[in-house]
Amino acid sequence: MTILNPHMVGEVNNGDSIEIQHRGTTNGVLNIDMTRLDLRDPASANIKILEAANPTNGVYNLSISDSVFSNANPAGSLDGQIRLSGASNGTKAFTLTVRNTKFSGFGGAVGILNANNLETLKVLVENSSLSDFTAPAGATPIAAVTVTHPADKTLGTGRDRSRRRAARQPRPQSLREECRTRRVGVERQHRDRSDPGRCHGRLLGRRTGRRVGQRQRHAHAADAADIRSDTLTGRHL
Repeated sequence: MTILNPHMVGEVNNGDSIEIQHRGTTNGVLNIDMTRLDLRDPASANIKILEAANPTNGVYNLSISDSVFSNANPAGSLDGQIRLSGASNGTKAFTLTVRNTKFSGFGGAVGILNANNLETLKVLVENSSLSDFTAPAGATPIAAVTVTHPADKTLGTGRDRSRRRAARQPRPQSLREECRTRRVGVERQHRDRSDPGRCHGRLLGRRTGRRVGQRQRHAHAADAADIRSDTLTGRHL
């Protein structure tokens, strides 16, 4: 696809080569894959992604490959040649993948102007040229990649955030680790009477149920009975 602007005309709001939008949708998903584009000289962006008519929970998945973007049009303002303009608080997720693409001329390559609480924001630019950016006389050049995000908005809410919380939870200790941890505390308080085996026995009995503890008590009682029997018969001496 080739879109040119040989007369170098246009204005900022509608002077885009391609405009992509969720318009009043609810839970809408746009999956767009474009390749071999030749987009030149817009008054605003070569590709603009925006919201219109108050959509909610919109998802954009945009992929661009093997393309050329350029701009020598002084009629508009400096802008990212691919720009997300999320001004209506209706976007839930935005994913942009750019491969094997050349950007040059007025403005920058990618501009993310986010005003949403985004669950997902992913931008990948791979094997591409982001150089030779310029500005009209008297204008200040802008960065090749620009990202703005209000301080009162959040990134990674909902499911993604819960996964991060789960990932931060400490893993359960094994029986050996827990025994070692408790043994250190015991040794600090009773250095001369520490008994690691006792710790292991208590933990094992607690984890496997009362039967282990009962068997240990029965064994102790049997040992005591043997000692009393040996004492009475004289064998203990």
